[in-house]
Amino acid sequence: MDHYLDTPLDLSNVLFVCTANSLDGLPQPLLDRMEVIEISGYTFEEKAAIAAKYLEPVAKETAGLKEADVTLLPQTIDVLIKHYCRESGVRNLKKQIEKVYRKVALKIVKDHGETTFPESAALTEEAKEAAAENKTEQVIPDAPEATINASVSEAVVEPRAPFKVPESVHVHVGPDDLQKYVGVPIWTNERLYEFTPPGVVMGLSVNPVIGTFLANTDLILGGTPMYIETALSTALSRSVRPGIQQTGSLQSVLQESISIAYSFAKVFMTKHFPRNGFFDRAQIHVHLPEGAVPKDGPSAGLALASALISLALDHPLGATVAMTGEISLIGKLLRIGGLREKTIAAKRSGATTILFPKGNMAEWEDIPDFIKEGIEGKPMETYDEAYHFLFKDLDVQRAWTLWKDDLEQARQLEMSESTERRGNGDSLPMMPGVIPPAPGGVGSKHM
Repeated sequence: MDHYLDTPLDLSNVLFVCTANSLDGLPQPLLDRMEVIEISGYTFEEKAAIAAKYLEPVAKETAGLKEADVTLLPQTIDVLIKHYCRESGVRNLKKQIEKVYRKVALKIVKDHGETTFPESAALTEEAKEAAAENKTEQVIPDAPEATINASVSEAVVEPRAPFKVPESVHVHVGPDDLQKYVGVPIWTNERLYEFTPPGVVMGLSVNPVIGTFLANTDLILGGTPMYIETALSTALSRSVRPGIQQTGSLQSVLQESISIAYSFAKVFMTKHFPRNGFFDRAQIHVHLPEGAVPKDGPSAGLALASALISLALDHPLGATVAMTGEISLIGKLLRIGGLREKTIAAKRSGATTILFPKGNMAEWEDIPDFIKEGIEGKPMETYDEAYHFLFKDLDVQRAWTLWKDDLEQARQLEMSESTERRGNGDSLPMMPGVIPPAPGGVGSKHM
């Protein structure tokens, strides 16, 4: 019974299909009663084929340019996809192609319309007869409003002959012409670093929360690179208390991932480089760029741990290496989702290698070869395997005593400054609540 229509309806043969960009907002009891089918977004090659075979011919005909020599070059569509339309579907791509053809048609009419197809030639014979009749008829001022509206509508609605684009007009829209038709590119190169310094790693993300969102644009539901930057907040010193600071609009799950990666990195360095001493005195700042974009998810654990260890060892990682994977407290790499989209994002950003958990090997094998072309997949089961790949050219002897020397220099500097203060008669810094000794001697009291 439909309680709104108050009519019985037979729903026994009805299949209900619900669509969603994310499952996060759906109640778990409802999810338990549904079969979830995940459908990936279109790849670059699929978008280009759809645009060439379907979107462009329809947009050209709709703009009245079907018989005209007006085309979008294939490289123009490629630039349109890469820098203007990165959403999972092709809705925005369709809008942009239609916009290009409409503006081309408008420009042709402005440049050639009045000279090659004047107003008098645009009217058909029926329109000319209707115009002549409208001129002879006089509208009586006291006539009913309906009669006046009918006369006006008859005068306005006139059949017109279609404008035929001259054969001398040839328009080929190239990549350099796109700014004139659709504005400046929304996305530029996603690769922020040509050479990554120590502590910087290219991670990958793939959901509506982590995805890039810009004003007046669609939400990106596919993969996107997510750089992780780590740096020392203050110089290493024996007086500095170790800790970690987090910025970048990080949500709760990602904050937990940072805490786990930080704890794992300390355990890893203590086990493999016990005399390094970096995490004993380091105040670390972790930042994920694009601070206005909320970021969440556990799959950044591998990248976070690698960035922290890279900073501790003062060793840069490859700028063309991308990675994704959840990490446990003991260094186990756990399966993640969206490997297909992340591979597309890594390839788009110029990465040649992608590290991912071994549990995603079946998903990696299902990715089409044309997507994996030019990028090498490295399945990892534990962080030790990832470490041996990422730090294979590490100077181990230098890493062992790297920060120990800095701490020793800081200690000597503090001692020399303390000696200078004693020589100048300056009082030594005291702890709160401690009365400094009087100048008269050790046993004297200062009242």
